[in-house]
Amino acid sequence: MSTKLVQITERARKYRNEGLTNLHQYIDEDMLKDSFMSLNKQSSAGVDGKYWHYYSIESNYRFPDLLAEFKTGRY
Repeated sequence: MSTKLVQITERARKYRNEGLTNLHQYIDEDMLKDSFMSLNKQSSAGVDGKYWHYYSIESNYRFPDLLAEFKTGRY
């Protein structure tokens, strides 16, 4: 487990009755890639209509954009 995931876990345990509203500081491109790779590759399309395989083809140039969208609140 990465250090960042440990920090998120500890924060969630410490503030058990509160929602985690500011995770931007913990999320980076490597975490997005790891999360993407852990998804079910056989699942149905996402809300954007893309399947895992299709997104994986675009992933090299898509992750920086996705991270930027996440950090600015556009995603």
